[in-house]
Parts: sequence; structure tokens; C-alpha cells
Amino acid sequence: MAIPMLVKENGIFNLYVDDKPYIALAGELHNSSASDLGYMSSKVWPYLRELHLNTVILPVYWELIEPSRDEFDFRLLDGLVEQARREGFRLVLLWFGLWKNAGLIIEVTEDEFIVAGVSFEFEFLLKRGAPGKLGMIRAEEGSFSENQWIRGRVLNGDQSAYNLKIGRKPAAMRVEVYCYQ
Repeated sequence: MAIPMLVKENGIFNLYVDDKPYIALAGELHNSSASDLGYMSSKVWPYLRELHLNTVILPVYWELIEPSRDEFDFRLLDGLVEQARREGFRLVLLWFGLWKNAGLIIEVTEDEFIVAGVSFEFEFLLKRGAPGKLGMIRAEEGSFSENQWIRGRVLNGDQSAYNLKIGRKPAAMRVEVYCYQ
């Protein structure tokens, strides 16, 4: 089975699924509908069958995939895929980090980053295979005003360990790192 792809034909892009042109007759689920396999089986799939769709757009929440740091549970996602296959639907996954724990990391230079988010935990690591160790030069809270970074509190070593957090209120940080042997 080939992966879905966009193919340019006569100047227009067409979606191909299983090596054939595909028109998605799609419906999108409510936010929490896909969070329970039992509910999907008893309520959602029977309703979708009546609509004669071929594609379902549904949300997947990272907080359900990784309920605790480095502990992953793919049973819900695997179950959704299995149910969709059994029902004859294609899936489009809306992958959510959710507003409760969303973040953005912007690489300003190779060693400098702006991080913004809400309830967001992040960590800087060396690029895969890179020699040496990673150190942090500075981590500071702040904000932007008229395209200029306005420095706030500079975090000390205890607060700027390699695993940084942004709390429950939206915030931004500027972080500089370096490599050493």
C-alpha cells in the first residue's frame, strides 16, 4: 500500500490514496468525542455510517498519549485506527498539544532560542551524534515590544537547569546554550 501523496496533474494538485485519486467526503468530530473508544463504538461510528462519509477528522491529545513524562500509552490512538479500519473510514488526525500545555521554540541562532507557551516544559539536548556536552549560558524571562526583546528576570543556576518550565500564565523566555568537551 502506497502512502497518500499530492500529485500535480495539469497544473493542479490532486490527493492520491492507494495510488488512486481520492476525494475526502469528511466530517469532523467534536473535541472530546474521540477520547473514549466505547463512546466511539456505541454512538459515533453508527452515526457516521448514516452520513456516507469516507474520511473522519478527529483530535488526538498529547496529554492522553503521554500522561506522565516519558510514559506513553498509545492504546486510544491504536484503538481509533483499528475502529476506523473496521468501519471503512480514513482518518485525518488533528494532533493537539492543547492550550493547557502548548509551546513554541524559535531558533534565533544556532545557540539562542526564544521559547513561549503556557504550562510548557522543555529541554535542550545536543544534536544526535554531536560530541561534547551541552551547557546553558543564560535563561531569562521577558517579552517583546515593538520587535525588541525586553529582558525580565534572569534565572539563576537552580532555576535554569536543563529542564525548563513555563508556568500556567503565558510567558516567554530567551535561552542561550553552548557546547563544551
